[in-house]
Amino acid sequence: MYYYPKASLALNIHEMTSLGSDINQLKLRGAFGQSGNFGVFGATYTALNPLIIDGGTGSAVGLISGNTSIGPEKQTEIEAGFDLGLFENKIGLEFTYYIKNIKDLILLIDVPGSSGFSDAWRNAADLSNKGVEIALDASPVRGRTFNWNSRLSFWLNRAEVTRLAVPAYNDGAFGATLGTYRIEEGKSPTQLVGVDPDADANGLRVFGNAEPDFQLAFNNALKYNNWELNFLLHWKAGGENINLSTLLSDIFGTSPDYDKTNLDPEGKLSNGAYRLGQLGSSAGAWIEDASYLRLREVGLNYHLPASWFKDKARIRLGVSARNLINVFSYNSYDPEVSNFGNNAISSNVEVTPFPSAKSFFFTLNASF
Repeated sequence: MYYYPKASLALNIHEMTSLGSDINQLKLRGAFGQSGNFGVFGATYTALNPLIIDGGTGSAVGLISGNTSIGPEKQTEIEAGFDLGLFENKIGLEFTYYIKNIKDLILLIDVPGSSGFSDAWRNAADLSNKGVEIALDASPVRGRTFNWNSRLSFWLNRAEVTRLAVPAYNDGAFGATLGTYRIEEGKSPTQLVGVDPDADANGLRVFGNAEPDFQLAFNNALKYNNWELNFLLHWKAGGENINLSTLLSDIFGTSPDYDKTNLDPEGKLSNGAYRLGQLGSSAGAWIEDASYLRLREVGLNYHLPASWFKDKARIRLGVSARNLINVFSYNSYDPEVSNFGNNAISSNVEVTPFPSAKSFFFTLNASF
């Protein structure tokens, strides 16, 4: 049996003392909590795989060794922050700082072949996350016919492998020749490394990190009489991708910048020829900045006058779009991509994806 306690405390300072007429809210808050994650199916016991022997059913011991003493991963998070409201709550500020530590991460590690197995499950690592979340709410205009509400959100996270009970290893992607993740004690679990002439003792060089430097979201809602306009801007600053679409298009000479000459320090080789010349020597040619500014959503709605329906119905007509505008210098269709789905330690890898779709919606909403 395992226990995961949780506790939180909030102090409404504005209700305990006078802070002045311009301060409507000041809340100090803190929280502590734990949660657990049990191992995947097969982590506890060694599986017997079915097979056919001389026409009869049988079984054989699998190559992955189970661990009867394996325990759950335990996550402990501490966060503290405050909420501030000013000028009749026309301006609101939220600040949160958190520390999230994960103990006994369950890893599938390599074991000597002499054991009879190829891999085994172990509680082999600890991970630390520290981050900041800041939000600014504002109502610049409040009137009878026009209202404007806005929210600006900022967040960042920094992760570090604080314990690793096995030797450092590469994971995800397609190997160090093209760029890969490296799990190493004292380093970020999302660091991107690869071969390079200027390498360390392991024959690798750190080219970047899949984790963004920070992210910013700007959400706005404007209402004028019966009209409503909403839009959301998202800025991801920093964070690198392993862009293998460029490698494949270079091989066939179809990269959009193949004939440009801004990569070769000597200005002799085209970009495509220069990158191909790095193949096997350096992975840096395919690890590139994946920053972007994106208009994620925009919508315009019109509320038909209720008098048209004798106040018995509310009708709203609208048109909206997603992924309408993308601004980036990334050398492909879209920097927001992952060849391996949502897996955190192998995301930010691109291999010839489809272009991101722009979506348009027409809405008719009625209530009676």
